[in-house]
Amino acid sequence: MIGTCFGTILTATYRDQFLGEPIAPFYLHVGNLNGICGWGRKLSGRCASIVAKLLNLPCFLLEDGFLRSCGLGVEKSPLLSIVVDDLGIYYDASRPSRLEHLINALVLDETLQSQAADALNLIRQHRLSKYNHAPEWQLPNLTENAQTRVLVIDQTLNDLSVRLGGANKKVFAQMLAAAIAENPGAEIWVKTHPDVLSGKKQGYLGHLNLKSSIYLLAENISPLCLLEQIDKVYVATSQMGFEALMLHKPVVCFGQPWYAGWGLTEDRHPKMEKLRSRRSSKRTLEQLFAAAYLQYPRYIQPETGQLGTIFDVIAWLMQYKISAQQHEK
Repeated sequence: MIGTCFGTILTATYRDQFLGEPIAPFYLHVGNLNGICGWGRKLSGRCASIVAKLLNLPCFLLEDGFLRSCGLGVEKSPLLSIVVDDLGIYYDASRPSRLEHLINALVLDETLQSQAADALNLIRQHRLSKYNHAPEWQLPNLTENAQTRVLVIDQTLNDLSVRLGGANKKVFAQMLAAAIAENPGAEIWVKTHPDVLSGKKQGYLGHLNLKSSIYLLAENISPLCLLEQIDKVYVATSQMGFEALMLHKPVVCFGQPWYAGWGLTEDRHPKMEKLRSRRSSKRTLEQLFAAAYLQYPRYIQPETGQLGTIFDVIAWLMQYKISAQQHEK
């Protein structure tokens, strides 16, 4: 039995399968628990850490996996993957996480390398992302005087991954200013977060008085489809930064996301040297992918509801996207 502080923190669908045993409020089962779980660094996660320490039990922090679902909203689109972290959580750069440990310790043997290469190719080919509801479309042709396109990725205001990744309003403003100054012959596109597009939250950059040469991308668009059309990416902590790396795009990081500090990104955060003391070795794209997409998450086989693999989820998302595209025609 795994205890929680606020009832069941996962939707009823698949919650026991993800954890491997039943989940219930901890106070109903004290003395018969194997651990306490909570959601990331949100209130339930912070409370879980306190309760686990008081009861001398392991604490497991949960978050969405990087291939989460067909769309937004748990009720309409059940989770297909989560991460279960017994050390921290991947977006909290202030302390180690299980993902960071996996990357540091990774040995990419022949089997794991083959699986990583296959999964990477499928994700690229079918343009799969965390959410997979957004349509695919082409940006307008480059304007007459522009040679390249640069993407600056906005995020939701006060998002935990921003704060715990060492970023804030000032950092986002610096990031946009750097993108403009460093790319004089480029179109600058600012991509807002899906939650901002839906009106649920605010962003950091959408309110700025943008110049005519800077374009605010307010439409919902498949992340990989968008990134294919971009030459360079500026990011604070967004997962789109790693998706850009998957497409071999140059990525400049102004925050401290999980994929920074391993030698694949240009890191601008002033405290990156301290972070590199934990992220001790340079890693390849395939190594980061294998740790983050193959080893760190837990996947559900959508047709059976039992634990599955990344390839089960990829196959399901591929079919979903094919069906959605046919429906649009």
